[in-house]
Amino acid sequence: MTTKLSPTEIFKDRRIFLIGSTGFLGKVTLSMLLHRFPNVGRVYVTVRARSQEESETRFWNNVITAPPFDPLRERYGSAMDGFIRDKVVVVGGDIAETNLGFSDEEAQRIADDLDIIINSAGNVTFNPTLESGLRTNVVGTQNVIAFTRRMKRPCLVHISTCFVAGNRSGAIWENDEVIGYFPRRGELKGVEFSVEQEIKDCAKMSERAREEAKDAMRVAQFRELARKRLNEEMRDGDDPDALGLAVARERKVWIRNRLTELGVERAKFWGWPNIYTYTKSLGEQLVAAETEIVRSIVRPSIVESAKSYPFPGWNEGFTTTAPIIFMTLKGQRQIPANPKLIIRLEGLKDTHKSWWECKTGIAFLVSGVPSWRVRRMTEVYDLSDPAKPVKIREFGLPGQEPGSAGRVPTELHGMISTGPEGNISTKFSWSGKSREHTPHWSASPLCCTTAPSSGHDKCRATSSQSTRIKYRASRAYSLAIFLARYFII
Repeated sequence: MTTKLSPTEIFKDRRIFLIGSTGFLGKVTLSMLLHRFPNVGRVYVTVRARSQEESETRFWNNVITAPPFDPLRERYGSAMDGFIRDKVVVVGGDIAETNLGFSDEEAQRIADDLDIIINSAGNVTFNPTLESGLRTNVVGTQNVIAFTRRMKRPCLVHISTCFVAGNRSGAIWENDEVIGYFPRRGELKGVEFSVEQEIKDCAKMSERAREEAKDAMRVAQFRELARKRLNEEMRDGDDPDALGLAVARERKVWIRNRLTELGVERAKFWGWPNIYTYTKSLGEQLVAAETEIVRSIVRPSIVESAKSYPFPGWNEGFTTTAPIIFMTLKGQRQIPANPKLIIRLEGLKDTHKSWWECKTGIAFLVSGVPSWRVRRMTEVYDLSDPAKPVKIREFGLPGQEPGSAGRVPTELHGMISTGPEGNISTKFSWSGKSREHTPHWSASPLCCTTAPSSGHDKCRATSSQSTRIKYRASRAYSLAIFLARYFII
């Protein structure tokens, strides 16, 4: 016999502690919780500030006024403030501190009134300083676990990321062992990984970096850089006070950069791409090791624009593909790409005015094949998966193909797509065999250097002798899909 679960009944009168309510994910979570389950008992939210009064002010000025709460405003109108005050309890708190920054008495009072804790707080910068990443994603998680243990029935939902899998290919299953996990364990046979040891070793690294900053040579470098900066700012480089502050700044910048370098090096050795995924993995391993509490680890992938709530397309911040979509919507049609992500097609030479159709993935590359009677003809490739180019055929004008006789026609230049509606029936010679064909591309005997302005999805690909291809698109969605599949931003 199966029992149907009713979310409405599950959330009825429940008391929830939402940590990280001011973040991108936290605001949406709080709004959806209140909108869809208005019968929830009480929601405690942490708003970090120097005082309780400042926490309240920040919540009402910066959180509730945000777009994710528009559906609540539409539903309750002028009664919304009263509804929020009835359901939400704003508290201070800082997960980087013991007891989350509360006194023992206050921490116990809150914990006694809770059914569940949702921890969505975290440092999501890919490569912060190692200390900063550890403070929020690891030490912060330790503090949340300790707070959870105060509850009558300890229950924790911990938000992690699916990218804790690290630099691995293929299917990676959720039932992989969490404790002791590191992405390169298949390579580094016999090596054990311990969160506790990582925390200790990282603390030692941080201390060594600070000691290195005291080295006489480093101090002299800081002084030299500080004096140079002051002179560039038209300030007195011999002023002892100004120079002292400038030296301290250079030391701080060097330590920060050094700790980031050390963190990236350590993360990549174990198999994570950055400090963020490394520290998030350490954090979830701490949660998994807790057998005396009810816990759940949630691993979302990239969190981007909303599909429907609070409204389609809502986003906050300028991260992941949001800048690309924004630029294309504003008319930017050429996007810089990683120079390492270049398609190399062997055998092409002297390429000139080549084109690529986004919708079909078919590319017409004007090149040269020794057996043909002209310096330039056209080779057709399927680049629907640019990582795996497939050659389809060669073509040119009648009389250009291998084995033909008589006068050699003029060279065939590049193609222009006007889309399926504007194509014409053109006679081509496909590798020497003439046929009537209605292509996606209409041939032009002229030297065409400008992409047409029609509304069809298209890309222009210009290629040099090394066949470096640059992509161009006229619609935001086609470019965004392409970038999401093939570009590293």
